[in-house]
Order: sequence, then C-alpha cells, then structure tokens
Amino acid sequence: MNVARKKLSEVHKITWFPGHMYSATNKVIENFSKMDIFVEIRDARLPYSSMNYELDDMIRTARKQKIVILNKYDLCNH
Repeated sequence: MNVARKKLSEVHKITWFPGHMYSATNKVIENFSKMDIFVEIRDARLPYSSMNYELDDMIRTARKQKIVILNKYDLCNH
C-alpha cells in the first residue's frame, strides 16, 4: 500500500512526515464539518506527489467540493 494512503493515525510512525504537516492535517480534520469547500494548492511540477491523499479521500467520502490550484506553473516544462 502506498504510504501516502495510510491512515493519519499510522503516519506518526513514519519519521519523514514533517510535524507541521501532521499538525495542519489534524487541524483540518478537527474543523472538517465546518467547511463547505476546500481549496487545495499543489505544485504544478508534481501535481500528484504534492497531493494529500488522506484528505482527498475524506473530501470525496463526505461529498464536499474541492478546487485545485496549480502553483508554479511557469516553472513547468510545457
């Protein structure tokens, strides 16, 4: 199974997952029910690698709306 798809409770066991990402993900989860729409900003140079798969699954399961913005598009190979 892809490491990015593991549950957040399992992520703390992985040493490379930065603490600020873990903390931010927990804050989103705590306030998830208050949110109607999500805006996700990804690096256009690696749009799938810069995606948070766990939050994406939660958004899809809850049938909430999401807008994806690609950042740094000017640095991509067109």
